[in-house]
This record gives sequence, structure tokens and C-alpha cells, in this order.
Amino acid sequence: MGLCPFHDDHEPSLVVDVKKQLWNCLGACREGGDVYRFVMKADGVDFWEAHRRLGGHEAETKSVGVAEQQWLERAVDHYHARLLETLAAQDYLRLRGITAAEFVTSFRVGYPDGSWPRSCRQKEGAPYGVLEC
Repeated sequence: MGLCPFHDDHEPSLVVDVKKQLWNCLGACREGGDVYRFVMKADGVDFWEAHRRLGGHEAETKSVGVAEQQWLERAVDHYHARLLETLAAQDYLRLRGITAAEFVTSFRVGYPDGSWPRSCRQKEGAPYGVLEC
């Protein structure tokens, strides 16, 4: 227990779980979160700056070949079509507050219902997950 740095605290109200790397204020501000949230709030920075300050590195980018890109496009198109055809999936989005059709179409939101063609198989000699259909 310690004094919370996010409000005028006179009695210890900040609880830190070192093992789980979580913190929670039981006092006036009722704030809490993980180590990233603490740095973001304490230093007034966004997630990526907090990540950098905590010693994180930029993610490595990996180029995707033409065949892999075409396969990914097929998968996106397939699952997006499944979403547009499945009322239960659309109802689920509405329950989650996703009601803008522009969002679904712009980001090509999909519904992974397990309907990917069973004829697809791992491409011989290709990295894991690269299939041929």
C-alpha cells in the first residue's frame, strides 16, 4: 500500500501486485491497470511511448510474398462475406455497440465460423499457416 500519485492522497490507498504487474487505487480516483496504464497516466504519454519507456522495442516488420497476400485477401473476403450472410453474427456486433455499416465494410470485419474450405491444406515447404486451396 502506498499513496496514490493521481489524486490528493493522505492515507495509503494504492495497491500494487508486483507478481501480476497490476495496480489499483482504492481511494478517490479509483484508477487502476497494468504497468503500461500506470506509465501512460503518470507521464501523460500514449501506449507506444510508454512501451518505449519500459524498454520495449519496435516490432519487426516482415514482408509478405504475393502468394501469401493473395491467400490472406481470399480469407478476408470469405469471412467478411460470412458476416454479411449471418444474422447471428450481425446481432452480436450490434450487442457490442458496433452498429455503423461503414465500420464493417471499411475494415472488412469478418465472422470466422469454421467454414473455410476443407480442401485447403498446408503448402509443402511453406511457412506454417501458408495454405493452398
